Order: sequence, then C-alpha cells, then structure tokens
Amino acid sequence: MPKVSTLIQDAMRYPFDGFLSFCPPERWVFQPFHLSVLVQIEESVQFDKCIIFSSLARDGSGPLMTSFLTTLLIEGAYGTSMNGLSVASGQLSVSYFLRPNLEMLDAEHFLQLLFNFAELVHWSSPDLLSNSSPLMPMQEDEWLPPQIL
Repeated sequence: MPKVSTLIQDAMRYPFDGFLSFCPPERWVFQPFHLSVLVQIEESVQFDKCIIFSSLARDGSGPLMTSFLTTLLIEGAYGTSMNGLSVASGQLSVSYFLRPNLEMLDAEHFLQLLFNFAELVHWSSPDLLSNSSPLMPMQEDEWLPPQIL
C-alpha cells in the first residue's frame, strides 16, 4: 500500500506544469502554473488515504494556506459530501476536499487527480479567486474513474 509521501516523491519524477513542495509537518502544496488555485495534501492516519483540499477566502482574496483541520475548528465549519467531493463552508472560507483511495493510484494518476481537483475548484468558485487564469477544458476521458474516489 503506497503512502502519500511515496506517491508524491514518485510523481515528482514526471514532467508537469505545476509546483509541488513539502510544507512541514506532513503536508504538501500543489499549484498548477495556469491556475490561481492552491491544493494542499495532508497525510491521513489511515495508511491508504490522504486529504486533498483547497480553501478559498470568501472575500475574493483567493486561496488560503492553512491546515484543513484548523480551518474547520476555527470557523466551526460544516461539510457536505457530493460523491467523493466534499465542501466545508464557514463564515470566512469555503474548502473543497476529498479523500482518495491511494491503493488505486500510481504516481501518474495521483498527479492527474491533483490537476483535476485544482480545475474543479477553479471552475466551482470563480468569484472567490482574485487572479483567475484561462485554462484549456479537459476531455471527459481524462477524468479518473469513480472507483478511485
């Protein structure tokens, strides 16, 4: 069973148009070059899971760089789930998150999942992103199959 840190190390061997970096403790940050969305990845206690999330300020100032749990606790936010993708909405921010099954992913598909998630957040909250960039629409066959989420 791969751990998220192993998947990320393997993913960094692939060429991709984005930024992926470790942010202690046990968190990684991913940003595609063509989007203003910041995607964060946190390890889970479960070996085969992680939390992929993006938090956006409601005032339109863009992405927030904070721990997912901190955001939920400080704001007393609540979450709703939509077939793998979940949304936690608070007074100051909106967070999108999912918990993929890492057993089903290799490094290449993990990178694709990060790009897909970033695009989904970008298109779901254009009013919350201050510096939106144009991007090319994805083909339907580029999305990951539902059993991975």
